[in-house]
Amino acid sequence: MNEAKNKRLAALSNAALEKKRLAAEATDKAIRSLTSSNQPITVANVARLAGVSTSYIYKYPDLRERINSLRTQQHPIRLAQKKSK
Repeated sequence: MNEAKNKRLAALSNAALEKKRLAAEATDKAIRSLTSSNQPITVANVARLAGVSTSYIYKYPDLRERINSLRTQQHPIRLAQKKSK
């Protein structure tokens, strides 16, 4: 009985790791897509495009910092575009 429980726990653990890996890949792909299409890179945009929640992104400080860094790099570009209109 204990062996069956351990197998179930291992299967759940593996499924959780796979889900985390897929979410990480989706967020990375979303960031690349927003960057290449010159769209605003925000936590909300990345989450929407990746199909994850914003709380997922805030749960991982490295990911949140990456998005914030990219957003601040884009900010001057958007301001220059608005001024030229």
